[in-house]
Amino acid sequence: MRKIIDGLKMIMAGTLVCLPVYIATALKGNTAKQLPRKVDAVTRASDEYNIQEVKPETPEKEEISVRTHLSPDFTPGRKRNIDAIVLHTTEGSGTGAENWLTTKDNVSASAHYLIMENGEIVMLVKPEDTAWHCRGYNSRSIGIEFAGHYDKPLAEIQLQSGEKLIEYLMQTYNIKKTNIRAHSELDPSRRKDPGKQNIEAILARI
Repeated sequence: MRKIIDGLKMIMAGTLVCLPVYIATALKGNTAKQLPRKVDAVTRASDEYNIQEVKPETPEKEEISVRTHLSPDFTPGRKRNIDAIVLHTTEGSGTGAENWLTTKDNVSASAHYLIMENGEIVMLVKPEDTAWHCRGYNSRSIGIEFAGHYDKPLAEIQLQSGEKLIEYLMQTYNIKKTNIRAHSELDPSRRKDPGKQNIEAILARI
């Protein structure tokens, strides 16, 4: 206690700056020790500002309403991993395309999805199977048909449905935006679909 009293006198005299340290030193050996918690810079900041660690959330896939009407024209399974999406236009009505693509005949053509004029999405071939929609690209891609024509703009509701479907497929199969391709780009000597304005309108939303 004598040291504590001397310390108070020193403060009053202006010669001691840190009383708590002096008192703790004076009482050393007379009180129970409390081990300090090991604190790093992040912990100190978290304690001071009540910061809580926030883990990044994985974006959830948006639910998509799909009607199924399977085509007989496909190859079961895949020879390659899916890494691309090929976009088409039907060059006719959605109903006509659905009937044509789901009827057993000598056409030998199909796609995985058809987006109707009213935005309805129809699955014609399961993604895990190979549809016949683009020469040289069938085994690695998912084919999407938009009801319409390459030289006419798609309806807004079709673009909205296309956006949801494409983003869902990109997340599911880890497809890059650069691998969303126009049919005309992959088969330029024979195809013009889905048309420059349509492919640009679709990609602008992704």
